[in-house]
Amino acid sequence: PESVPTPAWVKVNSPNLEFDQSLHELEGGIYYLLVDTQIKVDSQQSEHYFYHYANHITNQSGVESNSQLNISFDPIYEEVFLHKIKILRNGKEIDQLRSSKKQLIQREDQLDQLIYNGLQTLNIILNDVRAGDTIEYSYSLIGANPVYKGIFSTTQSIEWDVPVEDVFFRLVWNKPTELNIASHNTNLELSEKKTTLGREYVLHSSKVKGKSIEKGSPIFYDPWAKLYFNELNDWADVAKWGLSLYDDVYKSSIEIDALALEFQERSSNQ
Repeated sequence: PESVPTPAWVKVNSPNLEFDQSLHELEGGIYYLLVDTQIKVDSQQSEHYFYHYANHITNQSGVESNSQLNISFDPIYEEVFLHKIKILRNGKEIDQLRSSKKQLIQREDQLDQLIYNGLQTLNIILNDVRAGDTIEYSYSLIGANPVYKGIFSTTQSIEWDVPVEDVFFRLVWNKPTELNIASHNTNLELSEKKTTLGREYVLHSSKVKGKSIEKGSPIFYDPWAKLYFNELNDWADVAKWGLSLYDDVYKSSIEIDALALEFQERSSNQ
């Protein structure tokens, strides 16, 4: 994966390093300072997903579990670009973009089910992580699964089972079709405005509390806030897209017609 500067279309956000110091007792040894997701959708270019995170390590447990970064992607249609990896310590920035150890790993977690997905993981091992450090990193994934035939759809979480200092989401929409938006378990609203890049949707939420699930809740229960985006208007459009994936199934031939007739005759004789 290449290392390139932050894309020009991205709005730069910085983590709040003046957070409540009492959070050092957080379970797991980590406090999520920033979850920043920005998406650019253009009819002339591939979908561009920009991710920016800042995680504060509160104790040795956090050091052990967060000294590595893992970025999963599908190499068939996605490219990974690293922008920034650094450690913030005592007012200083320690660059890790080049000094960290990087390797590509192919993990097939569903082979026991005879499923091969081809996903790869970029594993990044950081140097000299200490309690009290803040790890800040950003990267881009460019590309979209061709099975969707250019139709954009995504779900964005804005709440988790852990607290987050700042959640920032931004979507730049530059397609002629209308973007449909729905929300789940939240009263937060996206701001919307027209820009030179396209129509821009933004949400910023601070001091997001973690929300846990009570024991005994159904497995399908989902209490966390989410946003849904889709450019299809109704389920008829979804069905039309889905049927297009099976065009070849409906193409007949002399051999298939003869086989179908044989099955019909056998069935009628029973």
